Amino acid sequence: MMLEFHKDVLSYAEQPKTFQLIVNGQQTRYTPDFLVQLTTGQIYEEIKPSKQIAKYAAVFDAFEATLADEGTAFAVLTENEIRIEPFLPNIRYLLKFRSYQPPASMLEDCIQLARGNPQLPLSKYERLFAASSIPNFMAYWLLSEHYFSCDLHTPLTPASLLTLKGHQ
Repeated sequence: MMLEFHKDVLSYAEQPKTFQLIVNGQQTRYTPDFLVQLTTGQIYEEIKPSKQIAKYAAVFDAFEATLADEGTAFAVLTENEIRIEPFLPNIRYLLKFRSYQPPASMLEDCIQLARGNPQLPLSKYERLFAASSIPNFMAYWLLSEHYFSCDLHTPLTPASLLTLKGHQ
């Protein structure tokens, strides 16, 4: 869920590949949770509760050593990195809008209105859309689908500044 809203993520794959590792003299299999393609390269990511990190430390070290030859990074993320306030509540809220599929003509109208006003607070986009008989929730939908960007590490409020992608 967080990967879908990270500005540097191009794509990601869940449990992309199983690796054969030698850990403490024993052969073991390990499958990382994600392979993430970033604008700067790629990284494997593992999600674990912080209290389990020590238990898997040898596996993580062996995996990281395996990746050293191919130049791919590895990161272990815990609840400390994932449950970031207010980022996580913001993206949970925005994901609710993704189930809506606006008619193509409505989407075109929204984009046209936004091009004339490529950076406005959320509340002004809501009013701008409403004045054109477009449901004001379309501002949230456009943000959830990455037509707009904003700082999701701050609380999403009517004053949040939205920027039409390609107009930064």
